[in-house]
Amino acid sequence: MKLPMNEPSSIPPLCAGSRHACARRTSAARRPRWLLLAFAALCVAVTGLAPAHASQTTTWEMAGVKDFLKGTMNGVALSWDGLLRPGYRRQELASPQQPVIWAAERGPDGTVFLGTGYRGGVYAVRPSGQTELIWNATEPAVFALAVDAKGVLYVATSPNGKIYRIEGDTATEWFDPKSQYIWSLKVASDGTLYAGTGPEGKIYSITAQGKGDVYFASGQAHVTSLALDNAGRLLAGSEPYGLLYRITAKDRAFVLYDASLPEIRAIAVAPTGEIYAAAMGGSVAQKQRTPAAGSGGLDTSTPTISTTVTVSASTPNPAGEGLQQAVPLPQSGTAPAAPASPLGATSAIYEMPGVERSAVYRIAADNTVETLWSSKDENVYDLALDGDSLLIATDREGRIYRMDTQGRASLLAQTQQGQTTRVIPIGSGFLAATGNEGKLFRFSPDGVAGGSYESPVHDANTVARWGTLAWAGRSGLEATAGLRILTRAGNSFRPDSTWSDWQPIGPGTEGRIASPNARYLQWKAEFFAAPTPASLERVTVAYLPQNASPTLKSVRVSSQLKSSAQPGTAAAQAAVAASMAAYTVTVSATGDSDAAGPAGSTVSSTGRLVEPAIQCTWEAEDADGDTLEYNLQYRAEDETAWKPLATAIRESTYSVDADRFADGRYYFRVTATDALDNSPGMAREDTLVSAPVVIDHGAPALEVLSRERADAGWNLRVRVTDVVSIVRRVEVSVNAKAPVVALPVDGIADSRVEEFVLSIRDDAAPESEKSVVITATDASGNVATSRVLLVKAR
Repeated sequence: MKLPMNEPSSIPPLCAGSRHACARRTSAARRPRWLLLAFAALCVAVTGLAPAHASQTTTWEMAGVKDFLKGTMNGVALSWDGLLRPGYRRQELASPQQPVIWAAERGPDGTVFLGTGYRGGVYAVRPSGQTELIWNATEPAVFALAVDAKGVLYVATSPNGKIYRIEGDTATEWFDPKSQYIWSLKVASDGTLYAGTGPEGKIYSITAQGKGDVYFASGQAHVTSLALDNAGRLLAGSEPYGLLYRITAKDRAFVLYDASLPEIRAIAVAPTGEIYAAAMGGSVAQKQRTPAAGSGGLDTSTPTISTTVTVSASTPNPAGEGLQQAVPLPQSGTAPAAPASPLGATSAIYEMPGVERSAVYRIAADNTVETLWSSKDENVYDLALDGDSLLIATDREGRIYRMDTQGRASLLAQTQQGQTTRVIPIGSGFLAATGNEGKLFRFSPDGVAGGSYESPVHDANTVARWGTLAWAGRSGLEATAGLRILTRAGNSFRPDSTWSDWQPIGPGTEGRIASPNARYLQWKAEFFAAPTPASLERVTVAYLPQNASPTLKSVRVSSQLKSSAQPGTAAAQAAVAASMAAYTVTVSATGDSDAAGPAGSTVSSTGRLVEPAIQCTWEAEDADGDTLEYNLQYRAEDETAWKPLATAIRESTYSVDADRFADGRYYFRVTATDALDNSPGMAREDTLVSAPVVIDHGAPALEVLSRERADAGWNLRVRVTDVVSIVRRVEVSVNAKAPVVALPVDGIADSRVEEFVLSIRDDAAPESEKSVVITATDASGNVATSRVLLVKAR
């Protein structure tokens, strides 16, 4: 059993987990497996499909139970077949300023008693509507209450608690089971009081004189629920192995059902003899199967759990007013603060999403079992028979369902609290006790006027132009006079003061949405009193999302070399090797550019093996999935007008011969447009310009300025000049030996004119001549060579 998520700061962390958290966290050997409950995040569900293309009309439709459960209901009901109509009016009867109401019982005179946590308060809500604190226990939690036919109230406290008997204005300690926790109480017709305890899983029977004994030892850790069948036999639900027992006599029991979920939380018995049981605590690993009590050798050990919590009952509680206390209690004048957090520096408890959390079973007279309802999103906290239907209380916004005899569940109401812990039929309506916060509500079937339903917030993913909203009821129930639809819009996900006011649609069942253009939209249905009650089965919203602009993320310009040689020849292979030397310039949408230097390919004087080409490649995306077309343009650095290279192309790459461009620096511009999928006036485009690209067809000029005889050889002074590119490298080879790289006079090759001093050393070789080949390469990879003949003097 667990408390809801998002507890107010006033609620001590003691209640994070369940009312069993007290028991299972104090004894590692008894901690049940399902304590590893993980609170799965509740996603705000949005109905509707993403548009195929942004400029096309899109519809958001809500219809059916699954869709309508995503919204918020106030005084309306949702039938099992997906019909919204006027429901129950909610009235707050009591708010005892307690975090949670764990137990609620109605006495013969109509008084409703409430057991709370975590200050051990017991409250009485009189038929007149007056609420009073009638008693405070020394223990922090009251998990169970029972009222006998005479109106005597029995109170079970925890931890290390006892059973107290309250009659009139006197509270008496009635029985001490010597158990750490008392989870459930039930009074039989002969006045016997049964108590389910933990963590040893024993059931005690207490006589009318307050004498008690063990009635049945289940072998489970906790006995979590008790009921009586139509024959007066005791029914007991247990935990952690989800066993439901029928106990016919002392120490004699029969397992009616072995549930797949850890805890049998609530039991209800129909006049026809059918037994309904609610199980919860799922969303954990598969439990280890063990035999029931009496089969020999029940292993009650549990796996290691990462969270350890110790619950202390040392904090006293004030005595109640208006009762003679037969039990010594502290007499402080004010209620103490909530118990300090027992949580240490421990890991959090998480719930595994996507698996069954709870279920409702029906056990027939012949012991056959049928699963009527199950949920991966909600935990069932209580069951109650109301005529021939079953009320189901859960923890999803405190929902209360009504299930008919065919197992079809309709949502009657929501308490809008963390959970509805108890539900009590009363007249034509019902009472609901809640946790987080602890309140008592009355629901009456007169909620026709003032009931409303708010849809979830719809996200159009971009600013949208709202169109028509149309709604439909069900034939025979539709009445426009009893229903009004309103809308509001905004650009923040959660509606706040920045959203527009609610504006009505209508009259009739269709109308133009008056809310301003925005990204988010919400609609509300308001029900009014009318001769024919209105109903709502479907709502459809038409809208036109703003067309999202395409986005160019990068433009890459590189030089490519195309071979003019015959395939398969050595010349072609050389061309392939040469084509690997590409000059690349990339610019991204953020403005970053990357210019890669040339690899130094050489075009030999034997003939042109390759033809240079300019390769433009870009990356683009469109959030709407529109088909994109591209226009490619260029201009020289000293020009102002862009010239077209290619138009209306759908590929993201384009190649053009470099020979079409004279030497110089150029820019390339790509424009992406989604005009193909959008009407005129709605199309969007994006543009990105490349980094400057140098196109250089000419080789550098190489000039020998002087040659001088030195002591050990020759000194050659060489000047290299290039019109467009900087001089990148000069190499020297003597008599066809391996070339040696030369440094310029200024120490760095960084300009279009560089001078070099080359030292050619004499050696002992017999040759009288030295053939010196000088090779100069510019930044574009163009190569020039010059040969100098040096003759040794004889």
